[in-house]
Amino acid sequence: MSTLIPIPEAGTYGTTLLALYAGAPFALSAHLQGRWGGRFLAIHCGVLAAVVVAGMVLLRPGEVVGGSPLGWLVALPLGAVAAPLVIRADRELTRRLARLAARRPASTPRPPGRATVATRPILTGHPGRRRALGGGRGGLLRPDLTGGPMPLALLATAAVLEELVYRGILVRLALDQEAGAMVVLCLAGGTVAFILGHGFLGWTQLVAKIPLGVAALGLRLATGTVLAPAVAHALFNASAWRQRRDWTPHQVRDLSAARRLP
Repeated sequence: MSTLIPIPEAGTYGTTLLALYAGAPFALSAHLQGRWGGRFLAIHCGVLAAVVVAGMVLLRPGEVVGGSPLGWLVALPLGAVAAPLVIRADRELTRRLARLAARRPASTPRPPGRATVATRPILTGHPGRRRALGGGRGGLLRPDLTGGPMPLALLATAAVLEELVYRGILVRLALDQEAGAMVVLCLAGGTVAFILGHGFLGWTQLVAKIPLGVAALGLRLATGTVLAPAVAHALFNASAWRQRRDWTPHQVRDLSAARRLP
C-alpha cells in the first residue's frame, strides 16, 4: 500500500483508523452535533474534510482522486449524463415506497393497563445541549436536521467530499487488497456504509439511495477517478435542493410529506 508515512507500523495503524472514520462520517457528525450543537450539514462537511485531508496525507492526493487528465475529461460528461438517471431512479423509488407504506394498516393501539416498554430515548452529550441517541431531534444515530432548508453550496460541497471519502479513500483501500474476494467485499462494504449513512432520513430515503451508491461506485471503477461520481452526486444534491427548497430532511419520515415528493 502506498503511503507518505515512512514508518510501516504507523502507516498500517493510520490506514486502519482512516478506514474506520471514512466508513462512518454521518454517525461521527451526528455525535459531534449532539455534544456541541450547530448545523448538521456544516459539521458533516467539516468531518468529511478532515477525513479527506487525512486520506491524502496517508495515501497521497493522486491516489485519492485517481485518474489521469484524459480520464478527467471523460469523467465530466459521464457524470453529467449519469446524474439524471440516478435522480429519476431515486424519485421513483421514493414514490413507490411511500405508496407502499401508506397502504399498510395502522398499528393497533395497546389495550389500557397493559404493561409497555419504556420508549423514552437515551440521552447523550453535555447537559446544555443534550440530544436523543436514537430518536428525538438529534443524537448519535439521528442528527438534528431542524433549522430550515439546507444551503445549495453546502449540499454540493458535501456531495464532493462524500465522493472523496467513499469513492476515493475507501475504494483506494479496497483496491489495495491482495485477494480478489476481499476487494469485492471491501467495495461492497463501502457502498453499503454510504447507503446506511442516510438512514437518518427515513427508511424510504435509505432504500432510494441505493441507485446513487451503486452508480457512483460504477463511475469510479469505470473512469478511475472520483470526478465522475462527484459530478453526478453534486447534480443529484442540486436537483434535490431545487425541488425541495422549503423542505428539511427530517420531514421525509412523515409519509404524507413523502407522498408529495415529485
